[in-house]
Amino acid sequence: MVDAAHLDWIVSGPVGITICFVGLIGNVISIYAWYRIMKTKRSGGTATGIYLITLGIVDSGLLFFFLICCSLPATSKTVEHTYAYAFLFSYFGFPIFSFFIIASIWIMVGVTVTSLIMLRFPFKAKTWCSTKCAYIGIAATLIFVFFINIPYFFNYCPMKVKDGYSSYPTEYGSSEAALMYEFWVYCMFMVLVPWATIAVLNAIIIHSMLSRTKYQGLDETASSKPERNKQDRQMTRVLLTVTFTFLFLHALQCITQCFFMPGVRKQETSWDQNAVDLAFAFAKVGVVINSAINFFLYCFTGSVFRAEVKKMFGFYSKSMYTAYTSTSRGQRADTTETFTESKA
Repeated sequence: MVDAAHLDWIVSGPVGITICFVGLIGNVISIYAWYRIMKTKRSGGTATGIYLITLGIVDSGLLFFFLICCSLPATSKTVEHTYAYAFLFSYFGFPIFSFFIIASIWIMVGVTVTSLIMLRFPFKAKTWCSTKCAYIGIAATLIFVFFINIPYFFNYCPMKVKDGYSSYPTEYGSSEAALMYEFWVYCMFMVLVPWATIAVLNAIIIHSMLSRTKYQGLDETASSKPERNKQDRQMTRVLLTVTFTFLFLHALQCITQCFFMPGVRKQETSWDQNAVDLAFAFAKVGVVINSAINFFLYCFTGSVFRAEVKKMFGFYSKSMYTAYTSTSRGQRADTTETFTESKA
């Protein structure tokens, strides 16, 4: 039988560290690339770029705190049992790590909602997906997540043990109230509800795309603007790829954390402890991969993003640059034409 402790060391140690460093580099490149794309308004909407930049920042925070909270103690027991680390983990590392996990999930909800508005209500998107609305939505989301996450600042405290110090649950952290909070607020409301919401919204987006494609085949006005339609479909494809990857990689976390772990903590489950720990280790690496993989998804599904990255690193020929700028001008012209039509 596979030992859960050894698997957790592999996930938190060599595998986790590698994924985190690759993901951090990819996220930095993604943030800068989306910023450059936003400046020329080729992202299919400024709000989309703002949300994707925020997602990159939040995912980078998640990866950084994974290194502190999981990788560091797994690779250095000496550091783990110091008072400084126990204090850092209890009052800063654990609650902020939880904050970034939940913030990443809810920012993904914002990305999905933005994609749906752009697809279903293109003429309303100029108002509903404006820069101001995007910043307000993101700020409100982060503030909301932070306040919901406040109880996690009281879950652990540093305590003297035989070989140094360790983070131990406080009286509140080991209480029934903390367990109920973790299950109903954290797991159900903050994890499972947004996961299900994203799944439903993605189904609506796919249905809308299929219906729109069928309609555009009969609509001469729509077919006369192929470049704009191509850009819209491409950005929607990018967002769908990102959100479906999120759904897949977070599914095991939802199941494990929301249904198995509370029972194990209360010792009221018939599930084997080693089996649950194995599932939790796989769920943890799924969350880390999700925060590290978006750069590769953007490159794989988005030609505009891919072209911008090539341009950033100097791998852009003169002929490619001419086609690239022509596409940008064509999309801006289509956007102006659409707005004029809506006013008429």
